[in-house]
Amino acid sequence: MDGNFDSIVAWDMGAYEFNSFRSPQFTCAPQRMPDCWRLSITGAPNKWVHVQKSSDLKNWKDCWSGWMGAAGVKQVDDGDSSQKAMFYRAVAD
Repeated sequence: MDGNFDSIVAWDMGAYEFNSFRSPQFTCAPQRMPDCWRLSITGAPNKWVHVQKSSDLKNWKDCWSGWMGAAGVKQVDDGDSSQKAMFYRAVAD
């Protein structure tokens, strides 16, 4: 189909042009509570998400895995508060 009349035919991908996936992200910095680290995450609804943690940005281990839920919002508490500083990342499947 020549949509801009330049005599070059191109394919229209239609519905495949739009990607509604929202990668998971933290809505604020992790909050250090007396007994845990509290994380607030937003992302695509009903997607499986892994939250991983590291104290040195080299060695990552799973902290939590679960569904984001219909609203795409999740609060996660990491019960290991032994470290004074911790790095987190969220990964969707």
